[in-house]
Amino acid sequence: MYLFISAFLTMVSAVPQLYEGFVTGQISNRDGTPAVRVRVMAMDATSTTAPSFVSLTETDLNGRYRLDRLAPGRYFLVAGLVNAPTYYPGVANILEAQTVPVTRDGGLPALNFKMATLLQAHVRGHVTVSPDDAGSQPIDVVLLRPGQDPLRTALANDGSFEFPEVPPGNYNAAVRAVNRTTSQVPISVHDQDVTGVELVLSRSIQLQGRVVVDGGGTPPNFRFKMEPGAFGLVSGPIRPNAQGAFDLNLPENLRFELYAFPPAYLLKSMTYGQTDLMREPLTAGGTELVVTFSRKP
Repeated sequence: MYLFISAFLTMVSAVPQLYEGFVTGQISNRDGTPAVRVRVMAMDATSTTAPSFVSLTETDLNGRYRLDRLAPGRYFLVAGLVNAPTYYPGVANILEAQTVPVTRDGGLPALNFKMATLLQAHVRGHVTVSPDDAGSQPIDVVLLRPGQDPLRTALANDGSFEFPEVPPGNYNAAVRAVNRTTSQVPISVHDQDVTGVELVLSRSIQLQGRVVVDGGGTPPNFRFKMEPGAFGLVSGPIRPNAQGAFDLNLPENLRFELYAFPPAYLLKSMTYGQTDLMREPLTAGGTELVVTFSRKP
């Protein structure tokens, strides 16, 4: 069942007239199949303020609907999700919609139309997994959206994945696995299926770090960034405690950079074990990430 914004559902007008009109019809998906359990509303076309919905129903298993208790007047028919509506006669823009005249005796033929947008789409893609990781642990792909629970699906043996029922909206696709990281790839689901989403699973390194300030002083906050080609931009804040300690979980084999530290400080060195991170990419095998700052004269 598709959820509408609750405020919309409370804006049902109480029209002080006899409710004798009705509208019936059938709604189909863009491929011609019945649009099942889709909410359909009649919206007062004469309202000059907020949208006024005066009747609400849901299509049956054959895509048929009936809107009752309509006072005589002109209405827009609205079907689907509130953030991706379809208006009669099957358009996505209210400026292209046709109003429906309702009289006391009904008298209208069945108003059939197709959805202009997908109610749900398929999202398909592939995850590149190293031979060491293949089959070694469960790997899930998730679609992340702010304020909502993530959508989750399992990775197939050949590295492919599919989400069969994704509502329209903007998401970030990512992989979830123990001690592994991946980029978050932004995707937009609108009026068609999304295919070709490519993710790369990489071994991650659990880092313990320490900030040192020459001559003593409070360790500053700063930010890091890593820019591998397959991952896009990986960045985030580093906020050491009073003793200068911090923790990070990062992909390996990527160049590590620091920025956005206070202007009174200069970055003097950055090492991970024997690796000079100001010259070489981050690799496993170090013991502690040490970031040393000096103060400007």
